[in-house]
This record gives sequence, C-alpha cells and structure tokens, in this order.
Amino acid sequence: MIGLVIHIDNDSNRMEYLRHCILSSPLFKWLGKFVPVERFFSGVFWTSIGNVVSSLASLSSSLLLARILGALYYGQFSVIQSTLSVFMVLAGPSMGFLATKYIAEHRYLNPRRAAAILMLSNILAFALSAVMAVALLLLSPYIADHLMRTPELRPELYLSATILLFTGVNGAQLGVLLGFEAFREVATINIFKGFFTFLLVALGGYYAGIRGAISGLSAVSMLVCAFSNHYVTNIRTKHNLPRISKADLLSEMELLFSFALPNWLFSMVTSIANLWTYIMVSRIPQGYVQMGIFNAANQFFLMLNFLPMIIWQVSLPMLSGVAGKKDFVKLRR
Repeated sequence: MIGLVIHIDNDSNRMEYLRHCILSSPLFKWLGKFVPVERFFSGVFWTSIGNVVSSLASLSSSLLLARILGALYYGQFSVIQSTLSVFMVLAGPSMGFLATKYIAEHRYLNPRRAAAILMLSNILAFALSAVMAVALLLLSPYIADHLMRTPELRPELYLSATILLFTGVNGAQLGVLLGFEAFREVATINIFKGFFTFLLVALGGYYAGIRGAISGLSAVSMLVCAFSNHYVTNIRTKHNLPRISKADLLSEMELLFSFALPNWLFSMVTSIANLWTYIMVSRIPQGYVQMGIFNAANQFFLMLNFLPMIIWQVSLPMLSGVAGKKDFVKLRR
C-alpha cells in the first residue's frame, strides 16, 4: 500500500512538471491577461488525468469481467450494479454538490461557515447513505424475488449495501475537496480508485463469480473512502479551519431545505425511472444478456461524457469562489 502511494506521488510530480511546461507557453501567458488561465487549466488538467485513468480502468475491468463471467452472469452483475447506482444517486451526490458550492463560496471570507458546511455535508451524507443502505437491505428480497425474478441474487444485493454506505460518504468527501479546488488530490483519488477497481473486481470475479466481483467493489469503496478522508483531514489542517459548535451546524440547516432537498428530489425521480427501466429490460427474454451488453456499451458513453463533467467540476468551485468574494467583474468573464 505504501509503495503504491509513493508511486502515485511520483507520477503526480511528473504530471506537475508537464503542467508547468504547458502553462509557460506564450499562448497561455497571453490568455492569462484575460482569464485566470493557470487555475482553470490546472483544474482541467488534473481532473482530466484522474477521470481518464479512472474511466479506462472501469472500462477495462468491465470488459475483463464480462469475459470471466460470461454473458448471463455478467448481465446479472450489471443489473445489480445498475440497481446499486440508482440508490447511490440518492445517497451522496446532493451533499457533495452542496459542499462544493458553499465551501468554495465561503472559504475566503467566512471560514467558519465553510467549516460548518464541511461538517454538515459529511454528517448528512453519512446519515443519508445509512438510510439508503438499510432501505436496500430491506427491499432486497422484494427486488430479487419479484422484480428481477432471480431469488438467488439476494446475497449479492445484501452485500451491495456496504458499497452504498461508503460510496455515499465518499461523494461528500470529494465535494469538499472540489470546494477547496484540491483538483490534484481528487485526481490522485480517482487514479487510486481505478487501479483497485481493475484489480479487485477482476480477481473477485475470477475466484468467486458475481459475489466475488461485488465483494471487490465493496473493498474498493472502503479503501477510497479512507483515502479521501486522509485528504479531507489534510485540507482542513492546511486551511486552518476553526472548530465549530452545534449552533454553527444548526445555522446552516436552511441549506438542507433550500438547496440539498430540491436536488435530492430531482435525483429521486430520475433514479426511480432508471430503476424501472433496468428491471423491465432484465425481465424480457435474454434480458440479463441484454443488460450486460447495455452496461458494456454504457462504459463507452461515460468516457465520452467526461469532458462536460470536467468543465463542470472545475468551473463550479471557481465561479462560486468569485461569487463569494462578490467580484462581479471576474464573474462576468
């Protein structure tokens, strides 16, 4: 583990040198007169590296696992993964979005509010993830027996609840890091995640089939959550955020109803529609095989969609930071 972290840090140093060379070019020096090129390009650079490596690792893992499990069992794995992704959307992203926007907005002028929002988003993400994990545990018999019509997948659905818990918390952690524009740290986490996803999911599928692959995903979610927590702790120390009281937390609860709740409700509607679609496809003749094909094809779609996501991940904290400083000249740029 220590050797892997050192290797990732060495790769990060090489990427940092490449980034410096690009930013030193005449073109980027000229663009710097009009926009904060270095900050924006640095964010896009690191986010691109992390997302590309993570996406390629996920695609490679999916293709290898399909060869290991075969069409039918890979299709069953895909249905479980799709069901899990529906619950996952309800667990963490809304808290991560909240953390990114409001930490970026307040970290300069009001670090106490930034610290309170950091704590609030993590607490709510854990609570929401725990609720969704319990919901998945309770609904697993109904989903497996009546919706999927495959009772033998019950244990795999039970095991998926652990993935849901840790991934939901990690969504808030990544939101915090993006709020502080810690793009390099987020890229390192994504590279770490991609490496272990490829390794553990493929090994789990080879030795224990679907259950082994799900166990591999569960182990990856735990490792990534621990790795992200390390960076969040470092970023809090680096920015010297103050200790907060219960009153500070309660004062930010308004954001839960004005921002996080509408975002969560929107996610809920789309998630239910997606879940119903996945289940309907799995129930047609050769449905699991079709779901396997769909899941493999969807990996390519996710790779093509990464550019808009990169721009969004970089622009949101930067624009929120400018809005927090009320620098409307830069905001109009």
